[in-house]
Amino acid sequence: FSDVGLQLGDGTTPYVIVQNGTGTFLIDSLGLAGQVSASMSLQNIADVSLTAAVQVSINNRNASVNEAFMVGGQMLSLNLPAGPYVRVEATGVTLSVFGQSIGGNFLFEQVATNGPVPGKIVRVAASNISLNLGDGIVTLTNGNGALLLKDGGMAAHIGGTVALNVPGVQFQGTFNLSINNLTTSVDEQFMLGGETINLTVPAGPFISVEGTDVSLVVAGQTLRGDFKFEKSTAAGPDKMIGTLDDVAVIRVAAKNVELKLGDGTTDFVVVTQGQGALLINSAGMAGTLSGNVALNVPGITFTGTFGIAINNTIVAVDETFMVGDESVVLDLPAGPYVQVSGTNVQLEMLGQRLSGDFSFSKTTKAGVDRMFGTMDDQNVVAIGLNNIGLGLGDGTTEFVTVSGGQGALLITPAGLAGTISASVAINGIPDVEFSGRFGLSVNNTMAAVNEKIMVGGKE
Repeated sequence: FSDVGLQLGDGTTPYVIVQNGTGTFLIDSLGLAGQVSASMSLQNIADVSLTAAVQVSINNRNASVNEAFMVGGQMLSLNLPAGPYVRVEATGVTLSVFGQSIGGNFLFEQVATNGPVPGKIVRVAASNISLNLGDGIVTLTNGNGALLLKDGGMAAHIGGTVALNVPGVQFQGTFNLSINNLTTSVDEQFMLGGETINLTVPAGPFISVEGTDVSLVVAGQTLRGDFKFEKSTAAGPDKMIGTLDDVAVIRVAAKNVELKLGDGTTDFVVVTQGQGALLINSAGMAGTLSGNVALNVPGITFTGTFGIAINNTIVAVDETFMVGDESVVLDLPAGPYVQVSGTNVQLEMLGQRLSGDFSFSKTTKAGVDRMFGTMDDQNVVAIGLNNIGLGLGDGTTEFVTVSGGQGALLITPAGLAGTISASVAINGIPDVEFSGRFGLSVNNTMAAVNEKIMVGGKE
């Protein structure tokens, strides 16, 4: 055969157009089988394009084909698996979706659908898929999965290996590429290559890379949870890299996040059920998360609402962007840090209650550890304090009030120690007036403490 053409679609609209094909067919009592080399293009699919050299395989027999025969003095061979099917295979080609290039191998099949309204769809097996999001910030390789062409659109779900090309940031785990340029969700099950494929994606249009129960290492800390990446463009000036040009950025939605701060043996601060948004570009990562916080220090309890702030860049971040339908505002000081903070929370220790704003950061103490008498560096948790208040009294009347406190605490396996400066006043004592700014010292360890620590970039 020569000048062979073929169209695959939904019965009304063609999506896969094959033309200028040449090939060989075999017809016998079992049916028809053949292969054709041709050119192919995708049409009538919004924001999707592909032009490639392809091979068309047809077999409407229930048996495989393994034949060699003479046609016009030329020996021809035909080897095909059992049918029935019509397949279009494109190897080593590039599929464009929303202007994003996806490389790989694609196999297209047209099949009839069952249901109240019979129709046709085009299903696609994808292998050796590669994707580059945000000028190389996020790359997916060795991808395999399935696509579906229907109703003038495309939906896909592809698993692969993800790498993050950002200084000081690393992801580990299994990720999936999801695509849907339809405005409706897709929930389909079909057979492809003898395998049952479940394709479930929410309404689009979007292209995203997502991972479930994966780990994110940033600023020396490990966060574990579910992360979803979407490509975007930030208008200048970009405060993360100091340029006026528009730059490619990756928006990240995060949920079910866990974070543990400690000394490598004991987790002093544990964050669970974290959720929020991150922004990634070539300079680094910044973002905020909210979650539940538990403090694991003997004799100390915290109550209140906490959040996680991340910035592994060396500049402040002031950005507003969309994640899904939600507007996210990032206003963070320069890093690098991973910090857990709470506003208007309460700390109970030694029978007293401090209220105020607290921030936790993991740090390393170098040199002689005076609390343990060792020369080894030690991982500890530093706490920054602001707007601290404390009342001392008899349970009914507070005779001494502490307000406007600020300072720092250090958590180690031995306990907690630190200093706070604050305004102090005496109340409820007849003919006694007393006020001024004092220092409050706290130490529930069994040893003296003499350390210098960094909190929020200050010593």
